[in-house]
Amino acid sequence: MNDHPEIYPCYKVIRSDGKIGGYTHNGKNDSKTVKLKAKKLTADGIRLKGNVIDESSIIA
Repeated sequence: MNDHPEIYPCYKVIRSDGKIGGYTHNGKNDSKTVKLKAKKLTADGIRLKGNVIDESSIIA
């Protein structure tokens, strides 16, 4: 559990295959929290195609 999400923004962690993966918020990990994670990522300027990071948002 991340007790300091303001310091360690764990919603920014994605899977190696580009999918945004799960997200636990307030002890829950379900479809609502995945939508919340997607919303946070898009607010940061990350483009998504469904629940996958758009390649144009990846810097290699």
